[in-house]
Amino acid sequence: MLADLERLIALQRLETDRAAAARILSEIPQRQADLDTRAGEARGALEAAKDHHTSLSGERREAEKQMASAEARLAKFRDQQQQVKTNKEYTAMIHEIETAKADVDKWQEQVILRMDDVDAAAAALKVADAALKAAEAAIASERAALDAERADAEARVAALDAERTAVAATIDDPRALTIFDGLVKNRKTAALSQAIDGLCIECRVRLRPQVFAEVRRNDAIRQCDNCQRILYYVPPPAASSGAEPASA
Repeated sequence: MLADLERLIALQRLETDRAAAARILSEIPQRQADLDTRAGEARGALEAAKDHHTSLSGERREAEKQMASAEARLAKFRDQQQQVKTNKEYTAMIHEIETAKADVDKWQEQVILRMDDVDAAAAALKVADAALKAAEAAIASERAALDAERADAEARVAALDAERTAVAATIDDPRALTIFDGLVKNRKTAALSQAIDGLCIECRVRLRPQVFAEVRRNDAIRQCDNCQRILYYVPPPAASSGAEPASA
C-alpha cells in the first residue's frame, strides 16, 4: 500500500478517536447543568416541605388561639350563670354556654387535626432533608467523576493532536494532506472510505469497474466520484489452507 495512504488511514483513526474525546467534552456542560438541576430540585423539595410545615404550624397555633378564646368565653358565661336572677336570663345564658361549648369542641377538633397534619409535615420534612443530603452526596461524587472524565478527555485530545501532527508531518504528498484536511473540515465525517465489493461504503455508491480496480491497487490517492472521500481497499483474509494431513 502507498505509504501516504497508510498514513492517511492512521490520521483517520486519530480523527475518529479525537472526535469521540471531543464529544465527551462537548457534553460535559449539559451534564453539569443536569446535576445543577437535580441539586436545585432536591433543595426546592426541602424548601417546599419547610414551607408546608411552617404553614401548618401556623394554622395549629391559630386553632389553639381560637380554642383558648372559646374556653375563656365558656368560663366567663359559666361564672355569669351563677349571677342570673330570672328564668329569661338563665335561658339566655344557657344558650351562650352551649354556643361557647360548641366553639370549644370545634376548635379542639381543629387543634387535633392540625397536630396530626403538623406531625405528618414534620416527618415529610425529615424525609426531604435526608433526600437532599443523599442527593448532595451523590451529586458531589458525580461531579468529581465528571471532572476526572473531563481531565482524561482533555489529555486524550491533547495527546491525539500531538500524534496527528507527528503523523501529518510524515506525509510526502502535500496535496494528499490538503484533501484529507478539507474533507475533515467540510464534512465533519470520515475523510476516507473503504471500497468493498465495488462500493464506497460511506456513501453506498457503486464505483466504476476501472476505478474500483485502481483503488484495489492502493498505489495512489483516489477519491470517490460521488462523495469525494479518499478510497482504499483492504484485501480479504487469506483462505484457510484446508484440512490438516491425517496422522500416520
